[in-house]
Order: sequence, then structure tokens, then C-alpha cells
Amino acid sequence: MKQSVLSCILLLVFGVEAAMGGVSESGKGKVVRWHDHIYGISFVIPEGMKGLLDPVEGERCRFTNDKFAFSFSVIKTIRDPDRDGGKGKDLLERAKPKRITTGGVGPGRKSNKEGSVIGVVLGDDQTTISDVERAIRLEVLATARNTKALFFDDRVTMAGRTDCLVEYLNVPGKIVKGVEEEAWVLGLGVMKIDPHHFMVMRLEAGASDYQESREMFDGVIKSLEMLKPQELDAQRKGMIERGLFLGDLIDVSLIKKMVPQNRYFVIRDGKEAIGYMQAGYYAEEKDNKRGYALGVKSKIKTKAPVGKNGRVVEASAGQSQSSTALSFIADDGSYDLFESGKVVKQYTELEGQVRLEKFSAGVQCYRDEDLVHIQKDFGLDRRQPLITRVKPGYLSQLQAFDLGYYLPHRKEQSYGYYAFDGIDKVIKLHIALVVPGEAGAYRVNVFAGFDRRATVYQYDKDGELVWWMTPTGYKIEAVDLKAVLVVKRELFPK
Repeated sequence: MKQSVLSCILLLVFGVEAAMGGVSESGKGKVVRWHDHIYGISFVIPEGMKGLLDPVEGERCRFTNDKFAFSFSVIKTIRDPDRDGGKGKDLLERAKPKRITTGGVGPGRKSNKEGSVIGVVLGDDQTTISDVERAIRLEVLATARNTKALFFDDRVTMAGRTDCLVEYLNVPGKIVKGVEEEAWVLGLGVMKIDPHHFMVMRLEAGASDYQESREMFDGVIKSLEMLKPQELDAQRKGMIERGLFLGDLIDVSLIKKMVPQNRYFVIRDGKEAIGYMQAGYYAEEKDNKRGYALGVKSKIKTKAPVGKNGRVVEASAGQSQSSTALSFIADDGSYDLFESGKVVKQYTELEGQVRLEKFSAGVQCYRDEDLVHIQKDFGLDRRQPLITRVKPGYLSQLQAFDLGYYLPHRKEQSYGYYAFDGIDKVIKLHIALVVPGEAGAYRVNVFAGFDRRATVYQYDKDGELVWWMTPTGYKIEAVDLKAVLVVKRELFPK
């Protein structure tokens, strides 16, 4: 099953993940470049290659045509201190094997939500390009099983910029039911961005398309440009400075205008409807404070692999996950609250007996004046909450919800703000990138931290949310109540 549906759907309603990029055109021939606004890297998009909205997990972007595909990823060789509650511990555990998601291997993939994982020794700034390249090569060899991967002798170091190791691997096809599939080519471009981050460009093509695909991939590698550290720092500071006004822009008076209002959504995995979501604004009182709230409820039909002896068994009609979330802000703006919880029903088999199991979990985050209190396992964990001080540019979860509705959208621009992150359960820097589209429509890509994939929000010319795509590929479409009732009857008949 994809990673936690709760974190990737309900929590992402308020604290979303991402990696993000933009596209620019220049010159008479309209050379199109893709820009990574986090790491300051850009490259030319070859003519005829189309970008995928839902790339493989671990990739920041993926481009494909009928013959081959290439992708851009960033992997890091140090864990994020924020995942340790912001304590800033030394989490390197030098020379101990870790695992990095690189997006997997295999020809002709348009999407693979699961990605794949490689083992590599992570360390400090002594990690080299060759260390990363070697780890990816081991992944390929593991995928090829008992066959040998034949390496083209095409190792190049790019001159005039940070070294970029480039090589091509010829991987024999797998044998399926006694028939050997076509061999395929994996091209690699590995470049060190900083002591703890590496760029990985990957080409995937059939062996018969090697020459054509290599010509294309070499052109992409040679077009790489990277901002200097001081330029990148200035860009990031600009994002934060532009976001400082958001708290004043989205004040309580604007939220009050949303009351009362109900909104309805259908959750899809590809074209298949797997659940629904309802959201409603209303007046509320919390902790003896009057204000306004947004309540969100969702339910999805879950799927799980067949298992035995206590493991989850194949999904049936009664297997589901229900989630709720509440975001509140006081009249005077001095207090805000976010609570979420989930109830999971799944069937397990133990000693031949199938039974329905039910469990729940939750999280709470509230701000009182300039202090934020976070209880990671609300209702279950009795430990003291994590307490942090509010940073300039802080937004409550209610202010951050549907942020794109309030942002200027006539030109591409990025905005930084601090908000609760439902995945790592800490206050994190978020960046929202506004990308204008056709006929006044626009998209907003939002991310928490620098190493996550984008949650993409699509708005119409009037600023109404049409749909959004979570990092794991779920599409959540705005619909009317009638459409939600149809999905409820089909998926969850009584």
C-alpha cells in the first residue's frame, strides 16, 4: 500500500509535502528550461518530452516520450534534524548503512508510486559522487538478479562546473515465462550539490534506442546550470520575506467570511474513486475562546496484500480508513489549534481465523500567544508536549488551508512561511510556488522542507480550488454533494 494514507491525504490538507520546479522559455527557438527552485538547478527540456504531474516517488520531476524517459532527483546523505523534533541531534551515525529512495529502475515506467530503495553508507562531507554512483549500480545489479550488467565505457567529468559523473549501463532483460525481455539502458548523471545533497539524473530506454536516447541525455547534462551558494541563499531569503505578509493578509476577518460553508471532494487513485472528503467552516468555541473552525472528514477504501499469521489479508468491503481533522483560530488571532485523528479497520488472519481489527491515532498542535505546543500521539501518548517559540511568518493550519485562494497569481512567484507539518509533526518552513496557466487558471505547488515532492493545487480563474494531487499520486477533486453521496453508496454500502 502507498505510504500512510492519513498523512498523505488528510494531514496534507493542512501541512503538505513537496518538491517543486518551474518552466521558463527563452530565445527565438523558445528553449524551455526546467528550474528547481529549492536547489537552484536548471536544465533544458528536449523537444517532444512531456513532463508528468505524478512522477515516481523520490523524483522531483520526470519527462517522457514514446521511446524513453529521464528524471531528476536529489538524494541526501544526512537525515533531517527536524525529524528528531527539532532537537538538532547528530543523526549521522557515520559508516552505518542507511537507505535512500532513488525512484527505482526499469524501462518504460510512467509511474511507480512505491519507488525502490538502495543501501548506501551515509557519512558527512566525505561522501563522494562515486559513493552515490556505486550505490545506484548495486541497485541495478540487484534488479538484474543473476544476470550481469554490462557497462558502456562512457565515464565523463563535466568541465567548467561542479563535477558531474556520467555513465551508461546496459542491463539485460528479465526472463519471464522462459522468454527474455528486451535489454534496456540506464543512463546516470551524478553531481554533488553541497556536502550532503547529490543530484541524480536518470535515463531509461530500450537498448535499441541507446544512440538516440544518449544524444538526448548528453544534451540535458551539458545544459545543466546551478546557482552559486550565495545566489541560492538570496533566493531563499526572498521567499521568506515575501511570505511575511501572509499572516496579515489571511486574517480572522477573511476566515469569518467563509462561515458557514461546506465543500465536497472525491478521492481518486488514478481514475478509480477510492473515497470521499467533506470540509465545513463554522463558528466554534475551543478552550473558552470563541472563533472559527474548519472541520474535515474523509473515508477511503483501503487495499492490502494477502497475508497470514497475524498479517493483513486481502481487502474486503469492510476494510477502510476514516480520518478527521479540526483547525481552529480565535477571534483575536491569539490562539489557534489543529487536531487530527484516524480510525483504521483491516482484516487479519491468525491461525486460520480472519478477524476485523480496529485502531486509532492522532496528533494535536496548538499555539497560545507566541508558544506552540505539539502532542505527537494525541489521546495515546501521555508524554510532555514539544514546545517551541513561534517564528516570524507563522501561519495557523486554518490560514494555510486553501492558501492559493488568497495569493496573487498573475506571475510566477514563491512565498515562504512557517507552519505545522503533519508528517514530521514539527513547525517547518513551507514554500508555495504560484505558476500561472492558461485563461487565468493557475497552480500552486506547496512543500514542507527542501526534500519532499510537491502537492499540486489547481485553481480556476476565479480562485476556486478544482483539484489537488498529493505526493503519492492521489487526486482529490472538488465536486458537489450529490457526487459524494454516489461514491459513498458505491464504496461503503450498508
